[in-house]
Amino acid sequence: MDLKALISLYKTLLIRLGFVLIMFNICRIAFYLFNKSYFDDAGFTEILIMFLGGIRFDISAILIINLPFIALYIFPSPARYKLYYKKL
Repeated sequence: MDLKALISLYKTLLIRLGFVLIMFNICRIAFYLFNKSYFDDAGFTEILIMFLGGIRFDISAILIINLPFIALYIFPSPARYKLYYKKL
């Protein structure tokens, strides 16, 4: 596998994981908007700190949950392009 294809493979993986991270953040924003009354005492900086802590947690959760997917995606194998591998 040449370097250009390898970079494309990693780029695709990062885009997919980034999409998952964006979806987690959208869920967090929706949760905040639906439960805004519970956060009346928190100021903007406190909410920002909570969101940043949530992003840290989300990154670790995404990596742990998707570790098998990441390993299969990165592991070099000629079977990667077979239909059964893609379905797995």
